[in-house]
Amino acid sequence: MTRWIEHAAIVLAGLACALLFLLLLRLLTPAREALCRGPARQWYHSLLPWHWFHSPRCDYDLSGSIPDAAGQVICPECGTRQVRSTRRRRPARWRTGRVALVLLLIALPCWKVRWIRSGNWAPYAPTSILLTLEESFPGYIPWTVCDELLSREPGMSQVSRAWLARVAVSELASDEISHNSAWASDVLYAAAPSSIPALEVALRSEDFQQRMLAAMVLMRLADPTLSTRYHLRSAQSIDVDYSPPDNLYSVAVEGLADNSIDWTTGVYGTDADLAFPYLLRNAEHATPELSAGLDSHDTQQKLLCAAIAAMSHHSTLRDRGIEYLCRSLGDDDETENAVFAYQSLWRTGDVVLPQLEATIAAEPNESTQRARTALLLIYRLRGTAITKAESLRLYTISAHNDDPNHLVGSWLIRLLPPLAKGQE
Repeated sequence: MTRWIEHAAIVLAGLACALLFLLLLRLLTPAREALCRGPARQWYHSLLPWHWFHSPRCDYDLSGSIPDAAGQVICPECGTRQVRSTRRRRPARWRTGRVALVLLLIALPCWKVRWIRSGNWAPYAPTSILLTLEESFPGYIPWTVCDELLSREPGMSQVSRAWLARVAVSELASDEISHNSAWASDVLYAAAPSSIPALEVALRSEDFQQRMLAAMVLMRLADPTLSTRYHLRSAQSIDVDYSPPDNLYSVAVEGLADNSIDWTTGVYGTDADLAFPYLLRNAEHATPELSAGLDSHDTQQKLLCAAIAAMSHHSTLRDRGIEYLCRSLGDDDETENAVFAYQSLWRTGDVVLPQLEATIAAEPNESTQRARTALLLIYRLRGTAITKAESLRLYTISAHNDDPNHLVGSWLIRLLPPLAKGQE
């Protein structure tokens, strides 16, 4: 398509040159006097676009007409009564020069279509123009424009920054445009603290994706030490003294559920990638939200909330979290759930021993996966020496690995923090 547009530019430029040649020939012809001006028209007729290129004048030669007593003549062509003009003109209905100029103006962008489509013009355009284009045609302008706006953000005025934040927040929402939410997350993170009010408003959005991605950026601002590996292209940390609102915790817990925020959003990870470590560090502040998550009907949300409550040694929710993790050691459709529960209990420490023993006592026999895995974990936590054969007999979660401490087969397992020294 690009090549055809460039060919069209050559055709248009050729037509423009032909018209200019005709204009040159007309300029070489002698001018005449007493040309008919045509019927009188209102002033606004000159604003009509077709009159810019086609003259409404009659241009009939009145030099041979005999004027009446008032010095006027009647044009035999259009019937207009008028005083003969003394201005010398060359008759021409079409304004050839203007038509040629328009054709050249159209041919130029057609010839530079590759340059336009690549967005190489963005560094030369005013910021207001770039913001207007991004707001009016999101997803249809080159990524060079988006990158240019991101690079200009530090030097923008307060008005432009607020405008950019509004545009970016709107692009956090779910739409048919790929990867625009990743750019919006970068912009809103880099524009802090001026972007924080817009982000906090987005936390109350009815659009699920917009709410989740706004929470991701705010969590990153509230705790700059969180990893940016999956979320933001910008590697630097923004030093902002920010205290998040309470509803950030509820949105973060909501993000722990099995939902639609995945690789296709343009944010390179899932919302749980950031929500889990953030809540793990702020578990005491999110007590009501975590408690509600432990009562959730969503298995993933309940499991992650239990792991947070247990590993953070939450003052009121720890035992509930440990109890659910012990139940999750059993055999189910998801291998990762049992491995995740095992590694979470391992990271919680010796406080899980009483509930592990109660779990074994509640099992109908010692051959179930839950009983065997709980016994293996008890041996590990107490430092009891067991043979490799006994370890393989007790560990029945996965046939592909004989050590649940180091199995990292899915994103769910990779959420867990690294093992502390001495736990390896």
